[in-house]
Amino acid sequence: MVELIVVVVILATLITIAIPAYQNTQERALDKEAVSSLKLIRSAERSYYMDMGKFYPESATTESDHTNINNNLKMLLPTTTGGNVVNWNYTITNTAPLTVASGVTLKATRNVTTGGRNWSMTADLEKPGCTAGGTGSAGVCPP
Repeated sequence: MVELIVVVVILATLITIAIPAYQNTQERALDKEAVSSLKLIRSAERSYYMDMGKFYPESATTESDHTNINNNLKMLLPTTTGGNVVNWNYTITNTAPLTVASGVTLKATRNVTTGGRNWSMTADLEKPGCTAGGTGSAGVCPP
């Protein structure tokens, strides 16, 4: 009986250590998803500019519909079609003049009910930046 209690205590200790480590690893992977998607959107924006002579969206507005972004920039961002869970909400904001890359802001917002993080960059920057929006592993930017 004592052996069983010792085994249960050891397992409980291991689980207590493993769950937060797993959650942090999962959030780091999600951050990498956002950063790589923003870089892909930036590349698609540059391609769109080469074809159309201006950046997307073509008017000084914000586009957050993944289907519209996919269709216009020829991308495959995840959508909620078919009940899929989307980890990030992507938005593209374009300000006048429409031919200047620094006027295009790309943003990924973590799709969680509390907290969350935002990754954003302009179309002319090489590296996205993170801002925290809450507490918990989903609301903390990586170091």
